[in-house]
Amino acid sequence: MPHAPVLMIIPFVADVDEQTARIHSDLDGKVAIIRRLAAEHGHRTVDLEQVLADALAAGHTPSTIAEDGVHPTPPGHRLIADAWLDAARR
Repeated sequence: MPHAPVLMIIPFVADVDEQTARIHSDLDGKVAIIRRLAAEHGHRTVDLEQVLADALAAGHTPSTIAEDGVHPTPPGHRLIADAWLDAARR
């Protein structure tokens, strides 16, 4: 049976306001499951939570990455695409 590489994406929420930040109460458990499955099966990940943290450290604001906290802006899409390409090349 052929093996195809699997690349799992860790979703993010940009805390643009209190309402959006509440999404973490639902999302964080799902993120933990994705991380566990990736580790158990040796799959590579694109950690969008880390991408967001790095972007914020580099001077972005949550709303420049995802204006509504969930749907990426053009710069947010660029960050995601670059992270995906980096992970796919490993």
